[in-house]
Amino acid sequence: MKTHYYLSWFNDFFPEKLVKWLHEDITDRKSLVMISGQPSGYKDEQVNIDDIYERAWFDQANIIFDEYHFIDYRMQKEDAQRFIRNASVIFLCGGYPVL
Repeated sequence: MKTHYYLSWFNDFFPEKLVKWLHEDITDRKSLVMISGQPSGYKDEQVNIDDIYERAWFDQANIIFDEYHFIDYRMQKEDAQRFIRNASVIFLCGGYPVL
């Protein structure tokens, strides 16, 4: 997939028009990789992907993937590279990306 979306913050869901475009553009729904915008901001165990609120936006839009992965500094570099290489969609989450 070579389509890029540059999005700003949403309250609780993707706007209806965006959902329509995403449904048209995302035809391969094997793997969604979410990359933390604050990759060093987690100290506990790996984040449960079901608890990421941006994930809920895709669920609410009925854009369901076979696999979900969340990348931050706790993930091994080789695993992160493999997930990104095989991703159907890469979603860069908000936060403080300068970190």
